[in-house]
Parts: sequence; C-alpha cells; structure tokens
Amino acid sequence: MGRHLLAHGVPVQRSGLDAPRVTAGLTPDLARGPANASLHPERESPTAGHFPALDGVRGVAIAVVLIFHVGQFGQTLIGHSATASKLERGLLALSNHGWLGVDLFFALSGFLITGILSDAKGRPNYLRVFFGRRALRIFPLYYAALLILLVVSVRLQDPPAVRWAGAWAWLYLINVKVAVSGPATVSTILHHFWSLGVEEQFYLLWPFLVLASSRRGMMRICVGSFLLAIVLRIVLKAHLVGPAGWLMPGRLDALAAGGWVALALRGPFGEAGARRYARLTSWGAGGCLLAVLAASSRYVVIPHVDLEEVSIPLAALLFAAMIATVVLSRGGMAARLFSASPPRFLGRYSYAIYVFHQPLTILLLRAAVFQRAAASDGSRLPVYALLFASVASAAIVCALVSWHLWEKHFLRLKSRVTYGAAVVAQG
Repeated sequence: MGRHLLAHGVPVQRSGLDAPRVTAGLTPDLARGPANASLHPERESPTAGHFPALDGVRGVAIAVVLIFHVGQFGQTLIGHSATASKLERGLLALSNHGWLGVDLFFALSGFLITGILSDAKGRPNYLRVFFGRRALRIFPLYYAALLILLVVSVRLQDPPAVRWAGAWAWLYLINVKVAVSGPATVSTILHHFWSLGVEEQFYLLWPFLVLASSRRGMMRICVGSFLLAIVLRIVLKAHLVGPAGWLMPGRLDALAAGGWVALALRGPFGEAGARRYARLTSWGAGGCLLAVLAASSRYVVIPHVDLEEVSIPLAALLFAAMIATVVLSRGGMAARLFSASPPRFLGRYSYAIYVFHQPLTILLLRAAVFQRAAASDGSRLPVYALLFASVASAAIVCALVSWHLWEKHFLRLKSRVTYGAAVVAQG
C-alpha cells in the first residue's frame, strides 16, 4: 500500500485522530488544555481515572507521523544526494515506516471509545450524549480547518476538479474518494483527512454494535472485525484505484484490537487476562513486526506477499498490547516513560497538530532554503532536521491558537450534554 501511494507522491499515513483520554472527574478543566476535553466515563474498573501516560502514547503517535511526512514530502522535493551516507539512507528508510503512527492512534481510539460505550450502555440518552460530545470535540476544528485548507488549495492553484473533491471532505468521505478514484483526484493538502474519515465512520458504527451486543458478543465482533479488515484489504486491492486500507472496514483491525482490550479489562479475568495478552502479544507480534519491517526496508521480495499488508495487523496487535501494558503498569516503567512532559504535551494537542501539519509541510517546502537544498550536494540530514523543526513548531503554534481561540469555547457546551452522575464523558 505504501509504495502504491508513494508512486503518486502521496504519503501513507494513518492519523490524525485526537482520541479521548481516559479521565475521571465531574467537569472538564478547560484551562489545562484539550486533553481534559476527552471522553471516558468514571467507573470502578481497571481503567477508571485519568492516565497521563495515554496522552503520552498519543504524543508518540503524532511525533512518528510528523517524522514520516517530513521524510516522505522531503524526499519528493529534496531527494537524496549522490553522496548520501549510510546513516542518512538508514534514517530515511526508517522514517518510511512512520505511517504506523496512525495505527497507534486507531488502537488507542478503539480502546477508549469502546470503553466509553461499554460503561455508558444502559444509561439515559446513550446515543445522544455520545454523538453530541463527539461532535463538540471534533466538528469545530475539522470544519474550520477544512475551510482554510480549501482557500489554500486555491492559492496553490490546484485544478478545480481536484480542489473541489474537497466536497467529499464535508461528509468525512475523503478516504472513500481516494480509494475509489485514486489519490490524484484529491488535493494533497487534504489527503491526511482520510484517517479522520475512518474515525468518524467508526463512531457512526460502533455505538450501535455495543448497544446490541453483550460484552462477550462484542469481543467476538472485535475478533471478527479484525479478520474482516485483513480479508477486505486483500480482496478489494485489485478492484480499487486507491488503497483499500483507507476504507473504514479495511482499517478496522487496529480499532477492533484496541476495543477488545478495553472489553477484556472489564471482564471476569480483568487485569490478569489483559496482562497475559499484553505479554504474549508484545513478544509475538512485536518480533514478527520488526522482522517484516526489516525485510521491507531491505526490499526483500516474497512472492505473493505484501510485507506492508502483513505489518498492519501485526502493528494493531502490538499497539493494543502496548496500551494494555501502559494502563496496567500504573507507576511502572511504561507509565513513567509515556508520562514524560514532552510526549504528554504533544498528545494533548495532537488533533490540531495532525490537522495542520501536512499543509504546513507542503507550504514550508516552498521556502527558498529548501528549494536551494534540492540542488545542493552533500548530506541532506541538516535540511531534514530543519524541515522537521519548522513543521513541528508551526503545527504546535497553530494547535495552541486553535485551542485557545476556537475549540475550548465549544467544549464548554459539553456541560449540557452529560450521561448523568455516574458516567462523565470528557471528549
């Protein structure tokens, strides 16, 4: 899938999701930032309470996505120098796997959203509250950014047929447009909205499945969804112009894996069962994933096997296990690692950073310093470092401005949309 997209000059990514963080409390503290505007019900369970480390997990995911896109867009314009060192080639090859950062977003979203819905099931206004709070968290930034980006696409002189393919974005269908018509039919500055479409379509499906199923039944649905995603990607690959993995059913494996862990934690085996899953999967899926990524980096060809397609379900299992490990470690090493200030900060603003980072990358690459770098000899690493620092800084500034001047005012309305005293969603 990755090579297919790169042939069109489009980076493979899976992100852009500001999944809600696990938190308990009666009111969101808007002054502390968007992470406090996340969804999770207060409940006596292994997942009750706020886990700062999950903000850090999201921060790591957005950092990986940033590195990936800087590498992909940078290679399109800046390219390799004839004297590129092994270090430069190795780092760029490593950045090519950064598309997995979006699968980490998906696994975390599946974990949190399934937990929210499972805990809220049977409460008054189950669907109204869930959809209302999701809309207040997601729509204001999404549609404001969409308007801005469509204006920018005019300035970039995108062809009208491509630019106004953005009409698909109004209905969160960029992923469907790319899969059916191909990446070239959508403005490059809107490509990354595909993963937001996957998330929104997941939100529209999952509440009804949770409502209609028992916990055990929903766990079976998670397993079935995981397998279905693999089958659909294989079957649809030959029938679509764009990547089948950009369709929501074709990307359910990470979402379902995270959901399965959330349900397992709420089952009779609880923490013990989740720990066994995390321990076994971390070693098994993690080892296999590393082997697959190493093989694909060396361009190993195995007949009839797409190594990137194999890596997607392995990554889904590994990331779900990682989330379980972080939640269950509490004060352990995993929790301390992801609770560090830098990843938590990035995680709190990851939604807006994701929305703005790709257009910023495209615009910054037009700067004279990067244009000159394309024609120069020598190592490109300093140029890539400068590009990454520029994109990350600009995206963070945009995210902070967006939060304080726009998003948090909508989130204050969430006090009017509540599950009740026992279930509080902060998303």
